[in-house]
Amino acid sequence: MRQLFNKFTRVTSTGSYLPEIDGLRFLAISWVFVYHLNDFLVKNYHVGGIKIIQTIFGNGHFGVELFFVISGFVLSLPFARYYLKQGKKVYVKQYFLRRLTRLEPPYFLIMIFLFFVESGRHFDVAKRLVPHLLASLLYAHNIIYPGSLPAVNSVAWSLEIEIQFYIMMPLLAYIFILQKTTRRTLLVAVMIVMPVIQYFCKSETLFFYQFLQYFIAGFLLADIYINYDQQYFYKPANRIKKNVLTISGMLVFMGILIIPTSRTNLIYTIFIPLAIVLFYCIVLFIPFWKRIFSVKWISIIGGMSYTIYLLHGSVMAIFGRFSVKYGITNEYSVYFIIQFFIMATLTMIASSLFFYFIERPCMQKDWYIKLYNNLGRRRQG
Repeated sequence: MRQLFNKFTRVTSTGSYLPEIDGLRFLAISWVFVYHLNDFLVKNYHVGGIKIIQTIFGNGHFGVELFFVISGFVLSLPFARYYLKQGKKVYVKQYFLRRLTRLEPPYFLIMIFLFFVESGRHFDVAKRLVPHLLASLLYAHNIIYPGSLPAVNSVAWSLEIEIQFYIMMPLLAYIFILQKTTRRTLLVAVMIVMPVIQYFCKSETLFFYQFLQYFIAGFLLADIYINYDQQYFYKPANRIKKNVLTISGMLVFMGILIIPTSRTNLIYTIFIPLAIVLFYCIVLFIPFWKRIFSVKWISIIGGMSYTIYLLHGSVMAIFGRFSVKYGITNEYSVYFIIQFFIMATLTMIASSLFFYFIERPCMQKDWYIKLYNNLGRRRQG
């Protein structure tokens, strides 16, 4: 079993792997998946009532924001180590090359595959979708078609936001050259002020600036993580602080889960980035929660979250017309659980295959050079 798990473990270019981060990715993708499944069943098949499920999973769209904070943390961490701890220098050329070779092949292959699935045999559909496909491949669908989700794969809208962040990352990282008090005050100020600006300066076009506070939350988390004293909570005087952090973090995060809200609610858009940072601190620093989110199967699935995110909506659309016939009952919660197991199983099968054969190889450093050399040897042979 361990050998099987190792074949699906995320590969990192630095060799520094934090399984609890993939555990947090598992939480984010699970929340998004459940949210989309509930939305799919209700909108497309008008089944039952949604009182229980909607109460629990109605805020699942914030799973995307969980991913944004993780991206801010993971990508800013090498820069934070360099500026704050005299760590290894981050070369911008290598940074961009790594982003390009790591993310683009899986994304392009899935988008092109889904284009052919959506088009089928209908030339008119293919003709209509071609401009949308090209816009998505250029990460410009949000800009070219403001107010509408990508036609080929609706979830791709958030990846366009991610790409904009990747481009801005080396510039934003200069914040780590500031003194600790100034730096952290500025980071928290951005997290509070940006939602206010976004509330009064609305835009139909989805853009990086509308989610800046979540990426900055990742910066703050990286700052805390780099400067964290591993023995801090073991000191008797700080055990109370540990308990307060754990309880308060769980309470505020449960608030995100169960209190109905939206991305247009000013109070919650100020509160949520701060709550996510607090909750992530629990997972990173409290041994009990770190162990939970480091459980092997949880971190394995979390490590595949990129592939799962790209595929889950299409799996629902393709197979949902058949699965929706099974387990119909007047009790929607029971029906939802049945559909969840069907869709989750199909999604995991598709995602595991794609991850193993496509995404994971692209995680290998310089994989494209090795592939080129292997092809060259075969031609010579």
